[in-house]
Amino acid sequence: MGGLIGSNTGNVAASYTTTDVDGTTQVGGLAGLNTGTIATSYATGPVNADTPRVGNQVGGLVGNNGSGGIIQTSYELGTVNGVSDVGGLIGNN
Repeated sequence: MGGLIGSNTGNVAASYTTTDVDGTTQVGGLAGLNTGTIATSYATGPVNADTPRVGNQVGGLVGNNGSGGIIQTSYELGTVNGVSDVGGLIGNN
């Protein structure tokens, strides 16, 4: 679950979101799962996945940056809360 994209397999550029994101796994401010490219993008809303579950993969920008995922010149400014695999920018890489 992402504030803009659930799962990115293509190219995202010059994009942003300010929304609040709440979910359970692969939760990101911009994208829940990224196996494509994200460039010059950002997220500013809070990201939450407080369900007690192993492997939440919660990130301020991307929850799970999977195989082949590329993130360039991007940032996040929101708060991030989760149980495991939690990162300010990326939950799991």
